[in-house]
Amino acid sequence: MSDQKKIYDWRTLGLQSMDLILCAGNSNMSRRIQKFQRLTGAPKEFAKFSHVAGVDKWTETGGIHVQESTTINKWAYKTGVQRNPMDDWLWNYDGEVFVRKLDFTRTEAFELDEVDFWYDHCYDEYESGIPGALELLLCGLRLHRYVRWVNPDYMPRFTSEPHCTELEALRLKRHGLLSKSEPVNRMPPWVWCEEIDDFLRCDISELICIKKG
Repeated sequence: MSDQKKIYDWRTLGLQSMDLILCAGNSNMSRRIQKFQRLTGAPKEFAKFSHVAGVDKWTETGGIHVQESTTINKWAYKTGVQRNPMDDWLWNYDGEVFVRKLDFTRTEAFELDEVDFWYDHCYDEYESGIPGALELLLCGLRLHRYVRWVNPDYMPRFTSEPHCTELEALRLKRHGLLSKSEPVNRMPPWVWCEEIDDFLRCDISELICIKKG
């Protein structure tokens, strides 16, 4: 596991689209997620992570953005799937922030797929109501693992309202970077710290801290 005490300037890391952003938030919602993950058996050092987003670098602007699905960013007046400038997002995020860099070639075809993915999902809302609460509960419990003992081909259905890890898993699958057998809606934040490495089809860095909470 990497040294999480050292803080790096994200501008020096050469971040690219699809690099992962892992967050350990301080909000009440984040604390509930952290407690729930501890109760479901997440490793202590990873249970603190409560949100996952992804780097979004658009070639036409050259700017680094954060693409995510979240309940609401009050400072940006946005809810659901959104992209915001990295500087603004990082300044306003309440908590610790880490990145994990993915090692693969970003081709022109990849860039086109990224744009298509954004326009396919940019109006998606965040999980809400009873169906949304149930979806988040099942994501944390990961009961699909036990169902697969009986039916190895079982794949949980997912809704059109992605939660944070679901959006990033969908992005990974869009580019063929995530195992087809891994359910996009059953990957709680703590899984993205280490366990996800077994499902990826590219190399990935360790956790790199870019903000302390």
